[in-house]
Amino acid sequence: MPTYTIARVRTLAKTKPIVLVYLIACAGIIASAQSPDRAALAQKFGQAAKANATALKQYGWQMRVAVTLKGEPRPPKLYAMRFEPDGTIEKTELTAEAPSEKERGLKGRIKEKKVAEAKEWAGELADLVKGYLAPSPAVLQTFFSNAMAADVPGGLVQIVATGVIAPGDKMVYEIAPDTQAVKRFMFTTLLDGDPVEGQVEFATIPSGPNYAAQTTVTVPAKHLSAAIENFQYVKQ
Repeated sequence: MPTYTIARVRTLAKTKPIVLVYLIACAGIIASAQSPDRAALAQKFGQAAKANATALKQYGWQMRVAVTLKGEPRPPKLYAMRFEPDGTIEKTELTAEAPSEKERGLKGRIKEKKVAEAKEWAGELADLVKGYLAPSPAVLQTFFSNAMAADVPGGLVQIVATGVIAPGDKMVYEIAPDTQAVKRFMFTTLLDGDPVEGQVEFATIPSGPNYAAQTTVTVPAKHLSAAIENFQYVKQ
């Protein structure tokens, strides 16, 4: 897999904190578009997300990204992560990029064409997935206005909506009803007719906020998967 393609997939990792911020921005809008029960749920969800996002900005952590293509794992990348004062995330690579060699002649030109095509497709994938991992207020308004809630095993509440960003897609949040903390987020959608699946597993820092511990994005038709882990959270 070309280096650029892996790099584009890696950019998905730094979007999760934005999910929590967007939930706040749309909480009031959602409330006016729903039944009282769902409006109350949305507002509680938003309030808990705001507090969690604020607390998370006090921490630095490490992020590991591993990509597998056609059954072959690529060398994983490790990054040091921290929040800047303006709320953006500073990402510092801790692993060196392996040097690549160019092939000459017809074979080299064919390879370059495939690399260019892979770059374009990877860019489309990154943009598509970012829309689900960091949904805009409008997307979340659509989600909550169409969402159905149900209890699931483990004492969690599952909030599900379909056709949120694209026809036939699906977004699922699983939250703890007592704290409104997100425990799991899942989505399914299509890219050029190929199914794309994503799942985020959340964990809790001891005596601290929740964070996106593991994110997995898979495109079965392309035999592609990306696994992103966040860990070693240390208060700054």
